[in-house]
Amino acid sequence: MNYVESNQDILNRWKADFCKDKSKEAEYKGADPALYFAEDGIMYRGDISCLDKTFEDGKTTYRWAHKPSGNENELWKAAPLRILYLTKDQYTYGDETWDVRSESYRYLAPDATEKDISSVRFHVNLVYSLYGLLKTTPDRMMGYEDFTNAEALKISEEAIYARINCRKEYGDSQCSDWKLQQAIDEYKVFLREQILNLDADLFICCGNHNDNNIILNTLNEFYDNKFKWSCCGAWYNEEDNKLAIDSYHLSYISGGYKGRYEDIVASYFEFLKNHPDFIKHR
Repeated sequence: MNYVESNQDILNRWKADFCKDKSKEAEYKGADPALYFAEDGIMYRGDISCLDKTFEDGKTTYRWAHKPSGNENELWKAAPLRILYLTKDQYTYGDETWDVRSESYRYLAPDATEKDISSVRFHVNLVYSLYGLLKTTPDRMMGYEDFTNAEALKISEEAIYARINCRKEYGDSQCSDWKLQQAIDEYKVFLREQILNLDADLFICCGNHNDNNIILNTLNEFYDNKFKWSCCGAWYNEEDNKLAIDSYHLSYISGGYKGRYEDIVASYFEFLKNHPDFIKHR
């Protein structure tokens, strides 16, 4: 199974339909819709460099980015725990989109190192939770205070994991429930194919709002409603041995960084205590 190639084929077909649809809209008149479609999937694990872009007003933005290593498919196949973050859309600050798979979460400056974590709340919560999930066992939860930024950032740049935005179109500072649901409904066939293709073990569904998680609900629909509440925010699909965590958006402020971390990692730990062989059963 070549997960990487299959994922790219799905994205190519999705983007073609997206461009055909958006070319008819006034918002895209005179612009190439392909520039506003964010590709995603298994994260690139190749070399990393700092990219910069200077705008007409003289401001320069920086973004650290990975190149593909060519080994992503083999790493994903061999991963003891395949983690997939299901998120809303890409906040582009009004600019063109970029490939989510290339992202690094170093501090957004040219002199940042592997010890300098980004100050963006979304990035911090992703990196922390990823470290916690990969280091938690049925016998011990990795505590929020038990590791450094440098350790977490190192894991995020070396471990294999995946990200999928349920809405591929560029976004701004907020993605409302109706906008997210509209995008999911419009391209549901492709989203379902993309998620099922990656065959992840653990889904972090970052869409809880007012006790309703559109992303979790959509995932459950794709798996024929086989995810059942297990404990805390954990939903277990026993037949396929897959776990979904009901999470807030990774930029959600209430509860602070520790609150977001424990929403995800503590839910996973409580589940593992009752299902210690979860990972071994794949």
